[in-house]
Amino acid sequence: MNSAQAAFGREHRTWRQEDAGRIYKSTYPNQFGRTAFYGSGGLGNTDALPFEYLTRLALHNEIFGDDVVIECTLEDDQGRLVTVISQSFIEGDHPSQAHIDEYMTAERFVKTRSGDWYRATDDIAAFDGHPGNFIHTPDGNVVPIDLVPIRHPDADHLFMLGVPKS
Repeated sequence: MNSAQAAFGREHRTWRQEDAGRIYKSTYPNQFGRTAFYGSGGLGNTDALPFEYLTRLALHNEIFGDDVVIECTLEDDQGRLVTVISQSFIEGDHPSQAHIDEYMTAERFVKTRSGDWYRATDDIAAFDGHPGNFIHTPDGNVVPIDLVPIRHPDADHLFMLGVPKS
């Protein structure tokens, strides 16, 4: 993808700046990505608040060694807030679920009944772990690029993940 090409996902408009070696993502106006929630239908996701979005980015950097940077916030032509972030471009393809499972298990996460991940040692839940949110590099590494981590999930999250309530 050259710098003129863009992709549109559920949370962001994404484009690559070839000369910068980074992927740029802008949130949709007045939206801040998604976050996990527990509701009457079970574990799901909903629009995140700005604090939840920023916390998620910082936590992704901390846990997975990512380098997400908040580039700017701006108003669109209708006065709506847009946040632009970037992260290093990683060459590769999307891995198989088996590769993801192997990587997450090596990182001491346990796959939950909801298909998400939980690590008891630091009380981290990681959601949205589908192949599109990982890169399988040419040298065989698996790199998470867009998971939704939550520190200290509440009792309802843990229950839906299949972790016994304390």
